[in-house]
Amino acid sequence: MNNLRARIKEKRKQLSDESLNLLGDDILKNVQGSISFEDHERISTYFSMNNEVDTSDLNNYLWGINKHLFLPKIKQDKLLFSSYSKDQKLSLNDYGIPEPEHNDKKLIDAVEFDLMFIPLVAFDSKCNRIGMGGGYYDKTLAFKKESEKKSKPLLIGLAYEFQKIDTIEKNAWDIPMDAIITENKTYKA
Repeated sequence: MNNLRARIKEKRKQLSDESLNLLGDDILKNVQGSISFEDHERISTYFSMNNEVDTSDLNNYLWGINKHLFLPKIKQDKLLFSSYSKDQKLSLNDYGIPEPEHNDKKLIDAVEFDLMFIPLVAFDSKCNRIGMGGGYYDKTLAFKKESEKKSKPLLIGLAYEFQKIDTIEKNAWDIPMDAIITENKTYKA
């Protein structure tokens, strides 16, 4: 699994700025064509790192249609979320990931979202994902396993088509995405 992560991360690292922009534009168009945002007010996004799908244009689009955005903050072994506004000051966490500077009493849990955009390293056509390996999203979203009736939040992975692999062996704690959107298409679970 770590070899696979390293291989895909290396391929991502090789993308030129021009390729990142073109792929990002196509992914944003597919997001806009795949999701009706009218019923999704509270949306979790992420700050792109190491050539992950860039979310800056997506975030600007969402702010433009008056959506309330949140970014994850690592708290112990899971993620809590802080509101995220344009031009907000961010600080680096222990992993070098920018997070909003906020009072921890204002952090909210993932169960409160309508929609979550989630980064990934690899995925398969059944919308299973491999993340960075820390298990933060799986622990944070464990409530989705507890009740099949819990439809919210809608979980959307953002990826490049080259991150798709044949099959991911699921572990009991893995939380699949509802859809994964690439520059070529939208995969639905």
